[in-house]
Amino acid sequence: MGYRTRFRRVRRLIPFVGSRALVVGVSYYVGARIGFALQAPGLVQSVLWLPNSILLATLLLAAPRRWPLYLAAALPAQLIVAVQSDTSVPFMALVFLTNCADAVLGASLVRWACRGRWRPDRLDDLLVFLVLGAALSPLLVSFADAAISMVVGMGASYWHVYSTRVRANTLTNVILVPAIVGIAANGLPRLRRINGQRYAEAGLLIGALLVLSVLVFSTRSDVEGLPAMLYLPLPFLLWAAVRFGPGLTGAGLFVVALISSWNAVHGFGAASATPAVPNIAAVQFLLFCISVPLLCLAAVVQEQQAAARQLVTSETALRASVGQVRDLAGRLISAQEAERAHIARELHDGVSQHVAAMAIALSAMKSGPPERNATINQEVERLQSHTAALFESVRDLSHQLHPSVLRRAGLVTAMQSLCTAVSEHHEIRISLRADDIGSVPEVPALCIYRVTQEALRNAVAHSGAKSISVVLGREGNRLTLSITDDGRGFDPATARRRGGLGLVSIEERVRLEQGDLVVDSDASGTRITAWLPLESVA
Repeated sequence: MGYRTRFRRVRRLIPFVGSRALVVGVSYYVGARIGFALQAPGLVQSVLWLPNSILLATLLLAAPRRWPLYLAAALPAQLIVAVQSDTSVPFMALVFLTNCADAVLGASLVRWACRGRWRPDRLDDLLVFLVLGAALSPLLVSFADAAISMVVGMGASYWHVYSTRVRANTLTNVILVPAIVGIAANGLPRLRRINGQRYAEAGLLIGALLVLSVLVFSTRSDVEGLPAMLYLPLPFLLWAAVRFGPGLTGAGLFVVALISSWNAVHGFGAASATPAVPNIAAVQFLLFCISVPLLCLAAVVQEQQAAARQLVTSETALRASVGQVRDLAGRLISAQEAERAHIARELHDGVSQHVAAMAIALSAMKSGPPERNATINQEVERLQSHTAALFESVRDLSHQLHPSVLRRAGLVTAMQSLCTAVSEHHEIRISLRADDIGSVPEVPALCIYRVTQEALRNAVAHSGAKSISVVLGREGNRLTLSITDDGRGFDPATARRRGGLGLVSIEERVRLEQGDLVVDSDASGTRITAWLPLESVA
């Protein structure tokens, strides 16, 4: 790749990457402000700490080579928050390092376990994230985070600071990261393809959760029926899990978490009668218990829907393939009949004529002068006998390849000739009953003839039958054929699995003529019944 090509690619990427970095910085700032707003007065504790989760979601969405850029984009936001909240800038800078370490470790572990790409709509990937990204990473990095807080004098107990950091970061990861990744992973092109009704449904869902959360978590603890009211948001969260997947489920959970945390921190509603710290722990535990099952349910539903879509796609492709195979089989049968007719004509018009001329010449030699050597006469007689046999063989082969009698004398005569030939050659009793069927077009007549020919061949070769009955008739506008033998029978399904061509050839020929075929076989014999439409029967 030349220098100019690389330069053009970089120039096109700058606005794209720059806009994303700006979004990351703004989101980090807003998340940090929300985190401080959800911190109880006088306590080193926040119910939800959003910056780490925003960074983790960003790194799970972005290519690893762009991680430093997005992490650097969040640093100004961290420093601005430090100034606005009158917090030590060096302390916030150190906390920013632990935030980045938390996000990088979590994203690296999840990407490694998921082989490069994590999807919240797959249950296995979601469980990996909950263990490695949402829980393990905060458990490890919060040791350093708590130590920094203790050094600057922002906590009285190391383990208390550590446990509160772990709870806040883990809970926020569980709720916020699937929401961000689930929505952002769709991309703008796919979001634009979603119809307005779907957007209206999602808006109604989030709006209902917002109203219900305000209603439930702002209600005072002494109001009768408050425990039952706490379940009101649950049906809407189930709605989100079943209909929209982990993305919108996480967004709904975030709405509930945000409003319940605000009331717990500021002592409003049900939290007004108890101290803030127990309230915060209780709210976090409640949100954990709700979030994990709902996200898993959403992932399972999405997997099932994806499997159903894949099944429909595979079924459509299979039907198309079967149609193509059947079309090919029909063309092969047509080509086979055309080639048979061509070979039959060549045998009749070419080989048979030469054999007949040879027979005439041998007959003339045989009637020659009597004084000819007796040995020569015997040899001529032998050649004449062989020539006659060859002529009969060629004629039989020509008739088998393409029965000219079918075109000259009609279907009934051709069937009688076929049954007589098979009966005499194999010494088996074959009876033919043909009702008045009128004139049959050449194509369906050839189909009936070939089905009969193949059925008789199979019965003689495999059934051990002593007698076969062939009935040809007409039912309304359909030609009917019934072939019954008294042989030992067979299993049609097993015959198809073994790859035999006899039954398959019969079925395919009837199908090509839009007919119906039924094969009944048991220990007492086999019956093959075919119906062919005869719209052009005279």
